[in-house]
Amino acid sequence: MFTRVAARALAGTLLGSGARVAQLSRGTSMGGETAPATAAAIARRSLQRRGLSTESASKAGAEEQGVMATVVDTVSTMGTAVGCLVGATIGVSYYTHSTKQLEEALEKGEHVPGALKDTPLKQALDYAFGHLLEFRQWADGLRHQYLDPVSDKLLPDHPPNAVYIPHTLVLDLDECLIKSDWRRERGWRTFKRPGAGDFIKHMAQFYEVIVFSDQTSMYVDPILERLDPQRFLAGRLAREANQYVDGEYLRDLTKLNRDVGMVLYITARPKTSMQQENVVQISPYIVDSEGRTAGGDGPDTTLLDLMPFLESIVRLNVKDVREVLASYKQEQEATGKSVPEIFRSRQYRFQKQQRQKTVTKPAFSRGW
Repeated sequence: MFTRVAARALAGTLLGSGARVAQLSRGTSMGGETAPATAAAIARRSLQRRGLSTESASKAGAEEQGVMATVVDTVSTMGTAVGCLVGATIGVSYYTHSTKQLEEALEKGEHVPGALKDTPLKQALDYAFGHLLEFRQWADGLRHQYLDPVSDKLLPDHPPNAVYIPHTLVLDLDECLIKSDWRRERGWRTFKRPGAGDFIKHMAQFYEVIVFSDQTSMYVDPILERLDPQRFLAGRLAREANQYVDGEYLRDLTKLNRDVGMVLYITARPKTSMQQENVVQISPYIVDSEGRTAGGDGPDTTLLDLMPFLESIVRLNVKDVREVLASYKQEQEATGKSVPEIFRSRQYRFQKQQRQKTVTKPAFSRGW
């Protein structure tokens, strides 16, 4: 009995549901609108709401992105300007100040411009200048290693108990003692200046004789072995002992560990010395294509002619050769004569004056 009632109720429910589905499918009127029309209207309104909300959200997102881009551009521009300012300040300081000046500026706080001292940039400038000074000190150390002489004392100290300290005679090598000449048919050849060996041997009796060259030791040593086989030279200095300045190797006589007032530098290239007041300039040694002495009427006697002048410096015990050389250079500029010619003319005048004094001196009398 219960089974039949349940079956009938289930059948009625199914029939009712089918009828409603059929009615909706046929478009049965419900309150003046069909069911499909109502569903379509609801869908359209939902889509419109969604479209409006999406468009508003897109506009808002675009405006937000525009604001962020403007802020980023502004910050980037300000950062670039600040970086350029700091970089320009540091760059100018690097090229216009020495390392010592940078150290003093950092100690006194003068590295920061007055307009930036109370701004956040001061810390950045302190940091940048600190690293700049460290880099400058490192670069100076590297530069000194390659550009400065190998030592501040190129010659050994005199014995502490030395009774007599001689003058120092520094000789240039190229165009002074020798001439290296190249020709297509024979290549490189080195020619010894006439009298160079005798000059070194004789001057070693009066001076501490040094050869100072801007060439490498591989070039200098073999030449001096031939030029000075008996070892009269007290020292040999090559390129590593020079000061490198603006592409040139220069002789800094203050690094010889000698009293500069007692140093003479003989050269045919005076610009190779950093102490022009110590230079004795001679004519360069020139050879022709056959290796013969050229540039004069007779044999080259430049070094031999210089001997009497150099001997007089020692015999008169001149304490500061720079004063003597200054007077000779003044006369050279006025007359165009060489140092040996000026020395001979002065000696002639001195001897003439001495003879005149002897002649005019009153004869010895007994007082009668």
